[in-house]
Amino acid sequence: MNWSIYDCERTPTETDNFAIAQFRLAVPEGVTQPKRILALVAGINHDGRDWWLDDHWQSFAREHDCAVFCPWFTMSEGIEASEIYGGTRPIIEYYGVATGGSGAAFFSALEQLCTQADFENSSSIPLYLYGHSAGGIFNHNLALFAPERISAFTVNKGGGCYLVPNEAIKKIPGIFFIGEEDLARRNGTIETSYEDGKREGAPWILVRESGIAHELGMSEYMTQAFFAQLWKADEDSVG
Repeated sequence: MNWSIYDCERTPTETDNFAIAQFRLAVPEGVTQPKRILALVAGINHDGRDWWLDDHWQSFAREHDCAVFCPWFTMSEGIEASEIYGGTRPIIEYYGVATGGSGAAFFSALEQLCTQADFENSSSIPLYLYGHSAGGIFNHNLALFAPERISAFTVNKGGGCYLVPNEAIKKIPGIFFIGEEDLARRNGTIETSYEDGKREGAPWILVRESGIAHELGMSEYMTQAFFAQLWKADEDSVG
């Protein structure tokens, strides 16, 4: 099956918290108006624009009439993640913090590419986020930044929730993954973020992967099952 591919990029301003912001939208043949958009956000500084080529994500997208949106962000020049995590630089300088410019770039690029693909009412197409490591941090912060745009999100071994929690994110379904062999600092941050929401009744799930450190593990497959379950529940409620 053929796919249509659309690319764009955003040039950072002096105040933006990224150096590179490039984006790819992949649309399966025959999907003229997707039911949903899957955003796949890779780990820190990693070019994940080709993640849509993964056979499992392709099959999942085709089965459920989804387009796939893959961003690539990098840290601003001269800034190291260790400085952010260590508290020696302001967290707003990290592209994982959506309020620093990366969130606006994400949504403006998505809107541009959806327009190029001739999608109607792109801002109303449900958006589902999967992200690994820094991609999971970005997803969580994006849901805090623009909760009205996010239908569900995944935090896969991404330990960091840097925006003040709001009530809106606690209404968004989310799935959090911890690798039991991963860094204790990272796992502790994920657990704290998860528990803060669950205490307020957030529809969130925490998965602990035994024998896994920071790798993907089974998170992609479990996320797909999680999303599919949400979609079935939506269809059942309508039907």
